[in-house]
Parts: sequence; structure tokens; C-alpha cells
Amino acid sequence: MVRPRPPVNIASMAAEPAPDLEPVIPLPPHLILARGAPPRPRTNGTAGAADADPESRAGGFSIAPQLTPAESTAAQQQTDQNLRAAEANLGRSKGRALSPTQSDLVQKSRSFLRQARKAAREGDWVRARNLAVKAQLLSEELVRTL
Repeated sequence: MVRPRPPVNIASMAAEPAPDLEPVIPLPPHLILARGAPPRPRTNGTAGAADADPESRAGGFSIAPQLTPAESTAAQQQTDQNLRAAEANLGRSKGRALSPTQSDLVQKSRSFLRQARKAAREGDWVRARNLAVKAQLLSEELVRTL
């Protein structure tokens, strides 16, 4: 049979200090702060429609679905109806002191109105209708908070 041999000098091993096993990690030259989300760009309220319209930055190219004449007429009518409703709702806020949230709703709604009119001038009635619906929904939210 084979028996394990104990170390020769157990007492001398117990007297030695334990080795330092913690790694030495150098600190970076400057602190790095992590953020959950990138900071929002600051605007002074003078951003034009070109800044708000992603197509103007993309060279003005868009892919618009082909509509039948009946679909195009229906989209034009819906766009006009939504634009009129949004403008009427925005008109209710004129002359009133608005909270920052209400001012933001007005600004976004007007931006969608500009984009919808531009899409209509370009003949992109699907996009114009979608933008007009967004403008109307935001303006209705504004009216609810007045």
C-alpha cells in the first residue's frame, strides 16, 4: 500500500506569511463617468423645419408608396381634415400662459404640421396624412390640458 508523505517541515510553513494575491490595478488618469443615456441636444427654440425634418438631412430622397387615385383622394381629404383640426386646437392656446409641457406640445404639433404640409407639396400623401394625424393628436392632448 502507498501512503502519502506529510511535508518534512510543517512548522516552518505555518510561520510564513500568506502571499498577497490582490491584483494591482492602476487608476485611470482621469475619471470616466458613465451615463444611462446620451445628453439631449440643447436648442434655443430657433431650430427651423429643416432641422426637424429628417428627410432634409438625408438629401430629400423618400420612398412613397404608390396609391390609386381613390386612395390618394381619400388621403388628401384626411390630411386636410386633420390639419384643420390641429390648427383649430392650436388656436385655442393662443394668448394663454402655457406650462413647459404645454409649450412642448405646441412646438411638436407645429413641427408635424410643417412636415405634413411639405409632404403634401411633394405629393407624398401617406406621409402627409401620418404627420397630420400626429399633429392632431398632440394638439388634442394640448386642449385637454388647457
